[in-house]
Amino acid sequence: MRIAVTGAAGRLGGRVVRLLADRGDVDVVAVTRRRVPAGTFPARVEVAVGDYAEPPALRAALKGVDTLVLVSSDGPDALVLMHHRNLVDAAAAARVGHVAALSSVDADTREQRWDRVRNDCAQLTGPPPLALSEVLAAHR
Repeated sequence: MRIAVTGAAGRLGGRVVRLLADRGDVDVVAVTRRRVPAGTFPARVEVAVGDYAEPPALRAALKGVDTLVLVSSDGPDALVLMHHRNLVDAAAAARVGHVAALSSVDADTREQRWDRVRNDCAQLTGPPPLALSEVLAAHR
């Protein structure tokens, strides 16, 4: 199985990349907006540069990926929604079978941005269907 993680150079995305790489039974693609220094990730992790605002780069980064772990960008809702749509479109074009969308801490499930991700994934039903799992974080 090949799993791509967006936001891989950030704190949450980087942690997800390392946890997956430590398993040893999956191929991990760390998707970052820009090149990262050598040694940022374990040696077995592939690094792909793909800015959320660059659909062609996202499609290339997701080529051959089975599951996308979507670690959201931050910023104004309109920009974040565009980033999510670009990722969902790229995942569909690359025939990714599953998207696991991670929320920010204390995310509200009623937020517009998560409704949009749900709707975008539900509307893309080409082969294979794009499944969505949501991981909503809470701070305790």
